[in-house]
Amino acid sequence: MERFLQAKADHGVDTLLKVVGVLRRKEFMVSDVKMTSPPNACSHLEIRLENASELSCNRAVAHLEKIVGVRDIVLMEEC
Repeated sequence: MERFLQAKADHGVDTLLKVVGVLRRKEFMVSDVKMTSPPNACSHLEIRLENASELSCNRAVAHLEKIVGVRDIVLMEEC
């Protein structure tokens, strides 16, 4: 089972750079990041971490909750 994070970002690319920067500074190994930006709506982020256990994903969520402009952070699991 692979775990990844989904979130909504208010300020597009600027917020994406903050998210990736925070995760890398906190020594998470980011393997993939996807951002979609529908017109007139907030951006959707999908962040995949290497070797992501449930504990490490919960720590990543806690760090992302502190970033202004990131909201609705959800831990997802994929079979």
